[in-house]
Amino acid sequence: MKNHGNCTVLFFLILAVWLVPTSAFAQTAATITGTVADSTGAVVPGAQVIITNAGTGQSRTLQTNNVGRYYAPALNPGSYQVEASSAGFQAVVHSGITLTVGAEAVINFTLNPGQVAEKVEVVGEAPLVQTTSASVAELVGEQKIRALPLNGRSFDQLILLQPGINVAAGAGSSPNQGRGIKFSANGARLTSNYFMLDGTDINDSQNFTPGGAGGQQFGVESILEFQVLTHNQGAQYGRSMGAVINAVTRSGTNTFHGSLYEFLRNSKLDAKNFFDRPTEPIPPFKRNQFGATAGGPIVRDRLFLFGNYEGFRERLGVSKNALVPDQDARRGILPGRPPISVNPAVVPYLALYPLPNGPSTGGGIGRYLFSQSQPTRVDYGTARVDWNPRETDSFFGRYTMDDSSKLRREDPNHVLGLFAEDEKHRNQFATAQWTHTLSPRVLNIVRFGFNRSVTLVDLAKLGNVPDSLSFIPGRPIGRMGVSGMSACCATINDPRYFRMNNFQPSDDLSINIGRHAVKTGFLVERFQWNTENWNRFQGDYNFDSLESFLLGRVLSVDFPLPGSEPNRGIRATLFGTYIQDDFQVTSRLTLNLGLRYEITTVPIEVNGKMSFLDNPLDTTLDKKQPFEGNHRNFAPRFGFAWDVRGNGKTSVRGGWGMYYDQILMNQFLNLFDRTPPYWQTARLGAGAPFPNPLTAPNLRAQVSAQTAVRDDYQTPYMYQYNLTVQREILPSFVASVGYVGSIGKHLIQRFDGNTPVPIRQAGGTLFIPAGAPRRNPVWPGMQTRRLAGFSTYNGLQVSVSRRFSQGFQLQGVYTYARSIDTSSGLFSEEAQNAATGAQIPDQLFNEKALSNFDIRHSAILNFNYELPFGKSLSGVARQVFEGWELGGITTLSGGIPLTVENSGNRSRHLASGADFADRPNLAPGASNNPTSGVTTGCAFDTTSIAAGRKLGTPDLWFDPCAFVPQPLGTFGNLGRNTVIGPGIATVDFLVNKHFRIKEGRELSFRAEFFNVFNRPNLAPPLLATRRIFNNAAVGRLVGSAGAIQQTNTTSRQIQFGLKYVF
Repeated sequence: MKNHGNCTVLFFLILAVWLVPTSAFAQTAATITGTVADSTGAVVPGAQVIITNAGTGQSRTLQTNNVGRYYAPALNPGSYQVEASSAGFQAVVHSGITLTVGAEAVINFTLNPGQVAEKVEVVGEAPLVQTTSASVAELVGEQKIRALPLNGRSFDQLILLQPGINVAAGAGSSPNQGRGIKFSANGARLTSNYFMLDGTDINDSQNFTPGGAGGQQFGVESILEFQVLTHNQGAQYGRSMGAVINAVTRSGTNTFHGSLYEFLRNSKLDAKNFFDRPTEPIPPFKRNQFGATAGGPIVRDRLFLFGNYEGFRERLGVSKNALVPDQDARRGILPGRPPISVNPAVVPYLALYPLPNGPSTGGGIGRYLFSQSQPTRVDYGTARVDWNPRETDSFFGRYTMDDSSKLRREDPNHVLGLFAEDEKHRNQFATAQWTHTLSPRVLNIVRFGFNRSVTLVDLAKLGNVPDSLSFIPGRPIGRMGVSGMSACCATINDPRYFRMNNFQPSDDLSINIGRHAVKTGFLVERFQWNTENWNRFQGDYNFDSLESFLLGRVLSVDFPLPGSEPNRGIRATLFGTYIQDDFQVTSRLTLNLGLRYEITTVPIEVNGKMSFLDNPLDTTLDKKQPFEGNHRNFAPRFGFAWDVRGNGKTSVRGGWGMYYDQILMNQFLNLFDRTPPYWQTARLGAGAPFPNPLTAPNLRAQVSAQTAVRDDYQTPYMYQYNLTVQREILPSFVASVGYVGSIGKHLIQRFDGNTPVPIRQAGGTLFIPAGAPRRNPVWPGMQTRRLAGFSTYNGLQVSVSRRFSQGFQLQGVYTYARSIDTSSGLFSEEAQNAATGAQIPDQLFNEKALSNFDIRHSAILNFNYELPFGKSLSGVARQVFEGWELGGITTLSGGIPLTVENSGNRSRHLASGADFADRPNLAPGASNNPTSGVTTGCAFDTTSIAAGRKLGTPDLWFDPCAFVPQPLGTFGNLGRNTVIGPGIATVDFLVNKHFRIKEGRELSFRAEFFNVFNRPNLAPPLLATRRIFNNAAVGRLVGSAGAIQQTNTTSRQIQFGLKYVF
């Protein structure tokens, strides 16, 4: 525990230096700043500035300093009035200033001689052009949150409207790695984003987007607005090197307000999915979302309450597109091959696969199309209390709960419908905050947050699967994976239980000194992760082809031995401290200068269930922590903002910063729950008995060692830099053009660290002979983590936006970018379009390629328009013609890359599971992205592709003939992520009719159309169809190679909503 002691000493040294502990000054609030001058331009020190919230009546009184500057941080978003006065001058009042989350509004005053009682009124919005910060950020305001069409009413969909954000179309969805939307921000990984609600962390237990069983982030009616900071955040932000999603909840005001609403979806309004059978009805689908909000004063100007409840009930018909053996294959008749005798032991398992009812995909395999109902329930609620006992103090407390369940039938392992996952989620987030004004120039915020995220998943048997077919006596049937076919029957990871408690005390201090706005503070996050993560509990058989399956010729089988248990209690603590100085060098130039320091303690298992290798060549395990800590995590930040002409209309902003990705549970979970002697598995290779692996002779445990390469185990970090020009081109219209770049270093990678050492042959070819021993013969596969990954991102980002004014708002963004890395994540749920392991562990840099989430072009347009008709009418005519509103979101983006691989271990490197990566050769003269034109045809052993078949179709997205199986024992020359998958083009549209009942009350009816043109946005080929060659001596092409099985977006769907607002 010496490491923990060092962390504590270092923490208190920092505490002494900064006079306060460590933090992240969470910009959940806004700032008003400016100068007060007289009519000659001379500054007016000591002028009184009063800032008043129009909704709550709360005010703050300040004085300008010796350079005539005032600075008011930590203001709640809302509408404000600012008054400046000084003896001998007329008072000036600016009203109608709307502050948004994270905004810094510059409101300057010019005072003319006169009496203070004489007031000059100025009405106008805060400036649109950012002239004080170099951060790359976009606001998603209240109008967008509640007016744009959202399928499922999940506000995190609006994150994807921002430049530099790429949705990870190839990412999976599982309880392990979260149900929420997964996205990359400017080349950062999917786990590198930081979600904050009212200033506290709400990331899920695996550090992904928070979301319940349905995957949505509810709160459309309780979120006031949120800011998406994608690059060059100030030193007050840490923990992650991706985007910061900074949301604030609504609060009560002096006016009682609320709403009642219900939204309805039904399959009778929808179009068929592309893969639904044309002659069958649309799979049944019913969804109801309903709820209410209410807020108002308990004590006027002092005490306020706001609450929201939302319910979600869904019965979704899930379209299934399984790849199954056809009738001939069941008799041992495969195209181009002599008949074979089907192994009698295989027959009852073959019967679990239904016969195809759709087109053939070749190789004795066809599509089986059907649907199943998938029920989901969500109950979401939030309550917030605000108390302003005096001008110098304000308090608020907020509690949010998201309780949900789902019988999940959409997992690719459950495509046959025999099993489902019974999921239960409960996320609870609480925040308490005290804001105290110590003096007109000093303000402090004390905050405490609590995040409890619970996920419980059990296996539910749906089909008629006899218990006698179980691989392991006393357990349900396991999984069978057959290359070219859909998996049967149950997923390998159930049951699994995750419980996280995250305690978050923090403090932030803000001081206005002359031209300096200084912030400093601390954040502590104490993590408690309690997990029970089973793996291959029922057994996992793999076959490299349909023929092998029919013969009962096993490629491998994995299963835990009796007595193995994965219960773990993991603990870690994050400390962070910073100082940030926003230095106004002149009235036109501001420098953002910051330094952050962060450490996270090395995780421990509270019951001592830790055993790791200190060195990959060690022969015994040590009961110790998985890696050494790193205490050198200093992160400097620099930025500048130049108001070119001094009128707030044009700015040039740029910056550079260093950002760390703290090592949290998502990066080391399997290092703990797969460690012997607490967890022991057996792996049997070719020749293993089927279907009863326990009957194998000389069965013994494979004690899979876990290791982290310690000589370079450093905290991952990223250099971020940008240069942006922003211009107000018309009133309320702003355009910006920017370059955004980053370099990531020491990114975590996984691979099997105990593969055989290849022999370098004449000419430089690496070769592994048959039967070659592993590097360390004491151990089998060795799941290894190494922080040697690398990434680069370069992007052009263009945006045009119009602030909501006169009933109209518009935002358009375009991103042209390229993201490259050596690894894009650790788990298959982060990307099903490429391997997570490395083909040659000694040559990790050979994995350098397009990131799994790279998208070259992306353009998104969203708008809301309240039609100006009927306002001059009265009576029935006014009700008919007034109050119409239109809105929409148009998304156009390129496809993500995918990797063509072998289904068998042709290289003989012996890696398996998530560590497996084995690529073929590129055929001479062929394109490594063969997705257009027609195939020239090819034959491999007894399998073939007919010439003339069109490429870029669901049945043959890429040309398998562009690749050839490499000689056994060698590594293919094909790179990672060379094939580009299908792009996305979709239009969502909204029509909303508002009926004004009386002042302050209205009823609205809305119709939302998702994918209004019903374009089939195809997903890229999944694992079963992008792994195309087995490990036979000459290499055989698997059936369905290059085929697509699902879509990325829904077919056209229509939603109706009714809402009463008061």
